[in-house]
Amino acid sequence: MRYHKMITLKDGRSCVLRNGTAKDGQALLNIFNLTHAQTDYLLTYPEESGFTA
Repeated sequence: MRYHKMITLKDGRSCVLRNGTAKDGQALLNIFNLTHAQTDYLLTYPEESGFTA
């Protein structure tokens, strides 16, 4: 299933909600590692994950 929807944020900017692609892999991994480094309340720390882009 493909998903593509344009929404308007509260501040008036447009935002596209869509399926992820292979090109999104590295950016997603970067966000995963950043969020897992900033809190102790998630299941893993960045160095414990075995994910690759």
